[in-house]
Amino acid sequence: AAAAQVLDLSHNPHLVALPAGRIRGQTALTTLVLRDSPVRFVEPAALSAAALPALERVDLGDDATAERVANLVVTTPNATDDDFEAAAADAAFESVCCGLGPTRVLASGQQLTFCDMELDYPGVDAVYEDFVQYFEGRNTRIVSESATFMAEAARSPQLCAEYCEMAPDCAFFKYDRRSQRTEHLCYFHEEMGMRIEDNTTADRFADANGTLAGYVSGYPPKTRALRDDARVRASPTIVVAARHTLSSTTAGASDDDDDDD
Repeated sequence: AAAAQVLDLSHNPHLVALPAGRIRGQTALTTLVLRDSPVRFVEPAALSAAALPALERVDLGDDATAERVANLVVTTPNATDDDFEAAAADAAFESVCCGLGPTRVLASGQQLTFCDMELDYPGVDAVYEDFVQYFEGRNTRIVSESATFMAEAARSPQLCAEYCEMAPDCAFFKYDRRSQRTEHLCYFHEEMGMRIEDNTTADRFADANGTLAGYVSGYPPKTRALRDDARVRASPTIVVAARHTLSSTTAGASDDDDDDD
């Protein structure tokens, strides 16, 4: 029998990731179809030249509203290098914290650009607002340092943000480390609620010298994607985190760690 040239993985509800070695013995495969597929992660080695030497095209679909592979951007250049760079610059990864990973240019001219999904540190790319309290934002969880579950979330604003990113019922967080507290608290919120900014009294600080914010509130990358249209853009040479800047708001990727102050 002739070797398959097209592999269609669409409409397979049980396939959410494509790890290395999942597609084996397909040396003649030229087209991989992931259109309308629930696959959200593709390991770079799965589509490498060693694994699929004849691969010419990866079809992710063209519906902008559809769920996409989170760590893969496919760009199809036109005739000139300038067109290729323009096409690549317009491409963007899904809402993930990442750097630029490996690339592969296929025989058709398509370029596969993968996202390096390893976090630099907990809480990367979250938004942090010092001396700001999100008030009455529908608490879904309050975690203390002595909690029997998720206690690590109460150890720093960055860990609070990281656990909020992972929790399906958390869109905003508030970290309370005011000096009068016996232990720090991490709040998960479904909504921001009222935004209250106050650094006028001693009880709003975390230290006796009045230099460290007692309240730190913010929201994780998944909320930045929805609220601020934050995306990670891919180009042949650089990845840029696009964002809309809010007043008194900075991105966690460029912030100093609060616990180092």
